[in-house]
Amino acid sequence: MQEVFGRRAGGYVNSVSHADREVLRSVEEMCGPLDGRSLLDVATGTGHTALHLAGSARLVAGLDLTPQMLELARDAGRERGLENVRWLRGDVRSMPFPDGAFDVLTCRRAPHHFPDLDLALREMARVLRPGGVMVIDDRSVPDDREVADTMNLLDLLHDPSHVREYSAREWREALSRADLRLEEVREYRRHLPLTTLTWNAEPEDAIEINAVRGLEGIREGSVTIAGKTIRVAVAHGLANVDKLLNQVRDAKDKGTPLPYSFIEVMACNGGCIAGGGQPYGISNEVRRQRIAGLYQDDRDCQVRFSHENPEIQRVYADFLGKPLSHKAHQLLHTEYKPRPLYQK
Repeated sequence: MQEVFGRRAGGYVNSVSHADREVLRSVEEMCGPLDGRSLLDVATGTGHTALHLAGSARLVAGLDLTPQMLELARDAGRERGLENVRWLRGDVRSMPFPDGAFDVLTCRRAPHHFPDLDLALREMARVLRPGGVMVIDDRSVPDDREVADTMNLLDLLHDPSHVREYSAREWREALSRADLRLEEVREYRRHLPLTTLTWNAEPEDAIEINAVRGLEGIREGSVTIAGKTIRVAVAHGLANVDKLLNQVRDAKDKGTPLPYSFIEVMACNGGCIAGGGQPYGISNEVRRQRIAGLYQDDRDCQVRFSHENPEIQRVYADFLGKPLSHKAHQLLHTEYKPRPLYQK
């Protein structure tokens, strides 16, 4: 795990999900009043949560197992001039603190990496004073075994340090086993593209499934990874969606395994490159050449996602605020108006 996070530490500094201001504010609210209190941020990573809460708490300790993460967190703390934050290296399964050492404990986007969640929760409860507050923020999965297993497998394939994401029911049971009383649950959703599962995949693990590429109909493909077969399907054109969904419905009705791990729908044959806005008179052969060019450009890109583009990040930081902010919505969204139909 340390090797994986050591290689990827730099990517977490500008991670949109870890720096999500709305979530950080919610975590701070759930912590309650922090003035005069000591706080421990477990699995702090590059310190997003600890640094955010340091402005309110008397003392903040950030604990992490990966030295490279802690060094970046220290740099960020120095840049902000924070003097009430301490960074320590340690394992959540055996933390270097006495019983009841902290008033508040936070842990964000980390429990799905813990090899033993029960042990980690017991240890976190141990270092929290009686009556203290523990706030945990992590991804969750539906209470559907097949869906949960598929989502966990996809996470494991793109991140070998992943252990398991848990359903709400599994979390309630785990907290009960640790003698922790559940006070509040806040659910939030972030809709992310499927490509977020591949942003930090190792090059040797990347596999292109060429069978699903094309311009028409239904394309199917599969790949076997770590002994598990991942079945995928792409529907080109909305007319083909029902055909795939009927296969899924039939499997559910019969109680048999679902035919696909995931399905992608291309509203236009071949996807957006063959859709609206294309010049008149373009043949499928031209479209195929353009598709091949896009795949090659994608392979050659250093920045693969718009939210990782330094210029885009700067525009949001200096002007727009955050994705989906009022200003971003006002300036970037388009309003459509009826216009005369253009005829060739």
